[in-house]
Amino acid sequence: MTTTHEKRPPHDRHREPGVLSNRYSYEEGFMRIDRWLPLCGIVFVALVVLTVVGSGSTPDATDSAAKVTSFYNTHSTREFVMAVLLAAATPFIVLFALSLASAAGSRERSSQWQIALLTGAGVVAAVFLMNALVHFALADAGNNGVGGSGIRAMNTLDNDDWIAFNGALGVMMLAAAGVLLTGIRSTPRWLAWCALPLGVALFIPFADFIALLLTGVWIIVQSLLLSLRRAEAASTVERSQTASAQA
Repeated sequence: MTTTHEKRPPHDRHREPGVLSNRYSYEEGFMRIDRWLPLCGIVFVALVVLTVVGSGSTPDATDSAAKVTSFYNTHSTREFVMAVLLAAATPFIVLFALSLASAAGSRERSSQWQIALLTGAGVVAAVFLMNALVHFALADAGNNGVGGSGIRAMNTLDNDDWIAFNGALGVMMLAAAGVLLTGIRSTPRWLAWCALPLGVALFIPFADFIALLLTGVWIIVQSLLLSLRRAEAASTVERSQTASAQA
């Protein structure tokens, strides 16, 4: 008695238990990461607040070179750490924007706003990195006793970086409003309508300070809502996989 071994069609190979288990393990690992990705916004805000508070009362733009040099010579280690923390915050705002953009889906109208959002987040990251560089160089100059017009110029840049901060965040918030209004239906509409005036106010002198504080609150709230939404979606997928495995 002879037996014939039929070749299994290519699509049936994917049904082998080992392949299925590997695929599910990859998907589960990705979903665990994806579930926590929105919380990067909270990490970003926390690191920025820690940097601002930790830096203390730094010299004003009108202070003399001797005072600036003396301050950074005395507090160089602390200011080095604050500059590094500020630089470390930059990838988290990009990851937060990525999670917000991916939640909008792939509709044609929302895709343009997704690009604008990611571009805005990239600009925010670049601006924060540049300020971290200036602050680190300022601390380094003070630590090495550098004085004169050079350290005063760096101190002026360090004091006036708010205009770049606020402008970059304004671009990101306006794009975030577009993403929320055109793509994400599960997010409360008031969050979208809050993002729009905040984005505008970040370009207006004096109003920009209040808008900056409220933008931090907005990022925290949006991060929590996105994270909860991802957690619900992940639990739904896990339940469906469990039901499929038991069937």
